[in-house]
Amino acid sequence: MTTEPNPTDRRAETRLLDSLPLTGARVRRLTDGRFEVFLVGEPGTSSTALAGQARTVLIAEFDIDPLPGDIHVVAETPLREVKSEPERRLLFRSANVYREGARADVQVELTDGAERLVGMASGPSLRQSLGRLVARATLEAVGRRLADGQAVDLVALERTRLGDRRVMICHLVVTQGRDERHLTGSALVARDPLEATVFSVLDALNRILPGLRTVEAGDDWIEYEVDAVR
Repeated sequence: MTTEPNPTDRRAETRLLDSLPLTGARVRRLTDGRFEVFLVGEPGTSSTALAGQARTVLIAEFDIDPLPGDIHVVAETPLREVKSEPERRLLFRSANVYREGARADVQVELTDGAERLVGMASGPSLRQSLGRLVARATLEAVGRRLADGQAVDLVALERTRLGDRRVMICHLVVTQGRDERHLTGSALVARDPLEATVFSVLDALNRILPGLRTVEAGDDWIEYEVDAVR
């Protein structure tokens, strides 16, 4: 849960925008005393470097000390050709919504090499529910790639603005036995909010699926990619 923004947080955001190569910055003060920081970097910037520089500014000038894992950077990249590489890739293929009356069925399709991964979710055919259905379908598609005994659930999904960019943010909880781990992921809303929902979930899951890269399906290019900050 977040608290109401205060003037210090807003000044911190302005300072980050003025001092770093960013097009968007948001500081959120959580009720448990932690801070979450969301940044949109300019094209060609390093997500890891921006996270470190932002943390230095926040600590030195505003006494805001976010944990490294609570700083999230979305970096835009120029269009580039996707070269064939031997490493495994988790590719996003499609997110489809089928409506019948007051009910909606969502199908998300991914591929891992030659294997097709499909997840389904059903629920009310309401605009505010479709994003959560897409997120749940994505989690089901990736379910077979989780470690034995792991379970993942969607806690929250939110679309917000950082500067002049729209960003999709998701919060997941991973349980294994009595252990519980919280993950967040983000993705720019470049074209379709439902597509960005899939990418925000996959960005969060990158923390527990280290052997896979996530790329967008296309002919021979990708429009954007999300760099995970650890």
